[in-house]
Amino acid sequence: MTHKVTVYSAPWCPWCNKTKEWLNAHKIKYENKDVDKDPKSAEEMVKKSGQTGIPVTEIDGEIIIGYDVPRLSKALGIKG
Repeated sequence: MTHKVTVYSAPWCPWCNKTKEWLNAHKIKYENKDVDKDPKSAEEMVKKSGQTGIPVTEIDGEIIIGYDVPRLSKALGIKG
């Protein structure tokens, strides 16, 4: 199954980079939205998550805040 994955992040954020590294390691395709460079993406993220902290990952409409491997794994159906 193909998942729709969006990561709201900024290049300077270590947890954002860890989230993207984890997705890459599991060969998960995602759209990266840089909230530093794109105010519309930042606004969209706040509207969806209710907060300004990053990273925020959206997987098939589910919002995951922070670098939360158990929730990322569950949302993507990845075991282990």
